[in-house]
Amino acid sequence: MAIVFESPKRKQRIFVRILTVGLIGGLFLVSLLIFPPGAREAASDISGSGNQPVGPEINLDIFQSDQVQQLQPFSNAIVQFDYVGINAKGRHVSGTIVAANIDQATTLLQANGVQVTSISESVIGRGEPFSPPQRSIRKP
Repeated sequence: MAIVFESPKRKQRIFVRILTVGLIGGLFLVSLLIFPPGAREAASDISGSGNQPVGPEINLDIFQSDQVQQLQPFSNAIVQFDYVGINAKGRHVSGTIVAANIDQATTLLQANGVQVTSISESVIGRGEPFSPPQRSIRKP
């Protein structure tokens, strides 16, 4: 009686081959379930002629309706403005105000008793967004 030794590497190779063949066979069976062999002929029968695919019909007449024609555009975006001015007591004041445009911001400030000397749109964010922020280092 002879003792035959099988290496663990050989058993591992056999296992991997069996597993690979099993996975490929399983994928083949799943593909047959998803795409049955007679599906192409059935699809060509549905579309009428086999050369022209059937697509969704899009009705663009909605854009000519009264409801769409009567739509109003969006209002102006709200913008933040920096201002410098003189208040009713004669003091210099500065700050920020939110308005749709520079004329509305000036009107709002004048209604609050501020004589505007300069006004400009606030700069929000950094000028170079992809550069690292500058940090000030204070030395004691």
